[in-house]
Amino acid sequence: MCQTEEPFSHRALCRTWSLPLSPHTRGPGNSDRRSKRELPILLWWSGGLFPHFPGDTERIDCATSSCLVTSNRKVQLYKRTASIIFYGTDFRAYEAPLPRLRHQTWALFHEESPMNNYILSHGPGIRLFNYTATFRRESDYPLTLQWLPSLEYLLEPVAVSLEEKNRLRREGLAPVLYMQSHCDVPSDRDRYVHELMKYIQVDSYGKCLNNRPLPEHLEDTATATGEEPGFMNFVARYKFHLALENGLCPDYMTEKLWRPLHQGCVPVYRGS
Repeated sequence: MCQTEEPFSHRALCRTWSLPLSPHTRGPGNSDRRSKRELPILLWWSGGLFPHFPGDTERIDCATSSCLVTSNRKVQLYKRTASIIFYGTDFRAYEAPLPRLRHQTWALFHEESPMNNYILSHGPGIRLFNYTATFRRESDYPLTLQWLPSLEYLLEPVAVSLEEKNRLRREGLAPVLYMQSHCDVPSDRDRYVHELMKYIQVDSYGKCLNNRPLPEHLEDTATATGEEPGFMNFVARYKFHLALENGLCPDYMTEKLWRPLHQGCVPVYRGS
């Protein structure tokens, strides 16, 4: 196998596992009247990323039935604990509650590259799970377009016109932009860009192959990697954007593909 922009909340959990958007709204076919002491339990194993519920345990009313969601590992051996969800980046085989109980199913949620956790690139690792929600199309709950908010995101008017790009080019702006702060990644993208720089002018910002300083108001890493308008307008001045993923994995596409299109740049893409 190989983030969402919003914090991980019950909305993200609902979208991934086909649950309702509100943990307190019953589906039209839900007539489940069981008390909390009778409901099946869904254990979220990766406590640091537990959906943002008000308390440690939350009742969720799905389309046809209800359950409890908790990050309290003490319930792992309960007969009512029907399923355990693991977040891929934090998954460690030595922490897994093996052997899996016969009545339990295990599910994997992982929207990032498997380079973040190599065990998930191997058959024995991925076969630990009954269900998966990953970027791969063959997942039970695929997350293939998670970085693309909507079609409108790609159709919005661009911040910098082609005429303005041509003017900036005549004034010395490079035709190609490269902006990365995660260097020496498995896809070896820096070596590719270093070779490309021998043949065409590339303005490189960030920590990798840096040859141009960012404007002072963009030096903050959080600003330089987000959707802040000043940053977006700065990037939109370029005609081409080197959009190179950190891992070369089937179906793995991140904002590196969609963001240049949103800005009116042509992505030079290497990834999925």
